[in-house]
Amino acid sequence: MNKGVNKYYKELIGLNTLVLFSKDIFKNNSDIKPFIKSVYGLEFRDYLYKSRTLLVARVNKHIYQSVPEKEIPIKLKLIKNFYSQENTDQEKNKRNRSKSEDNLSKWLDRI
Repeated sequence: MNKGVNKYYKELIGLNTLVLFSKDIFKNNSDIKPFIKSVYGLEFRDYLYKSRTLLVARVNKHIYQSVPEKEIPIKLKLIKNFYSQENTDQEKNKRNRSKSEDNLSKWLDRI
């Protein structure tokens, strides 16, 4: 099946984009580095972490070109686990969650 129309690739790329662009999840661009390392095993030069747009493009390109279809459910689980762990850590410090985090939680629960 062509990756361009595969719903799993669309789901992973969409979720990845949503997570990386979220200022509620990653307040600073430098906070994204551990996420990319743990989920995708990728390391980029520091200049990429100065622009979320460049970073999202590079990671999504990696997903589209290098992630086999059978690994997509694993990557989705890694994102969900990373988000859950980060969310648990944040809840200890902050009780009120923003609307965008609630929307992301709903989307992750559907996966």
